[in-house]
Amino acid sequence: MYNEELKMRYLDVKNPNDAPTKLVFEAISKYEEAWHADICTRSKEDIQEIIDNIVGMRSSSFLQRVNILKDYVRWCLEQGVPGATDGMLHISQAGLGKIALQTVGSPLHLKRYLNCLFKPDSEGVDCIYKSYLWLAYSGMRESDITKVETNCVDFDKMIIKFNGDEYPIYKESIQPLEVCAQSPTLVYEDDIRYKIYQRVEGNLLLRGYRAVPSYKTIRSELSRHIKRAIESNKTKQSISYFRAWISGVFYRTYEAECAGIPPDFSYVAQEHMINKEYAINEEAKWIAKRSSLAKGYLSDYNRWKAVYYANVF
Repeated sequence: MYNEELKMRYLDVKNPNDAPTKLVFEAISKYEEAWHADICTRSKEDIQEIIDNIVGMRSSSFLQRVNILKDYVRWCLEQGVPGATDGMLHISQAGLGKIALQTVGSPLHLKRYLNCLFKPDSEGVDCIYKSYLWLAYSGMRESDITKVETNCVDFDKMIIKFNGDEYPIYKESIQPLEVCAQSPTLVYEDDIRYKIYQRVEGNLLLRGYRAVPSYKTIRSELSRHIKRAIESNKTKQSISYFRAWISGVFYRTYEAECAGIPPDFSYVAQEHMINKEYAINEEAKWIAKRSSLAKGYLSDYNRWKAVYYANVF
């Protein structure tokens, strides 16, 4: 880490084994090396330029990492470190650039993103990867996505029915979903070859021509396509299952808010707690935890809205 002696003095006072703080110091080190100066000496404007790169998408990540740096800078000021300034203490809203790189603002935005990763309107195996992200965007659990059957998909009502729940089909998602739901074949196509393959037998929506891939396999293949698209400058965004899922949650919340319904993320917080298997036996503590998580998602939503729908409300 840059200026290691000073930072180790800080850690000795606070907590020598504080792993999160050490990670944050490592994250800012390359910027400090470029400045030839410690972050405690930099202006708000200098720090603002790099803050998006050292915080996560979630507001909880933003608060943790920025608060670590604020505490460090306060300590430097108290210790009279030469050149120390309060620039870091004035960082109050940041991370919006990370939101822009890791979420989408609408179904059309997601379609445009997928067209950067794959050939538009193809009838190939990439329809499986597109449909995977569309099902994530609709709000479906990742572990359920590969269990959906073709008869769950209702294009007339524009919904997918699964396990008693209904998920929206967006018009932008129809083409890949139709291929997965209705076509007995998938096309393989590159610069030299064009071949039609029969899909494996069965009624599962996301079956390929060799097997029905697990969601982990789809996730891995999608990551490969994302990496390739970023390296070839087709996109700067990286949209995983969770990022597509939370984008869909926020978009539907935004639509409801436009109709006059206040944002409420209690159900999202409850889903979060189920997935994480929180061991909370007392009802009051469980409700308090859900309320805290819901506030976190509301903060994330407001930051998402600041990126895509600024000045609407």
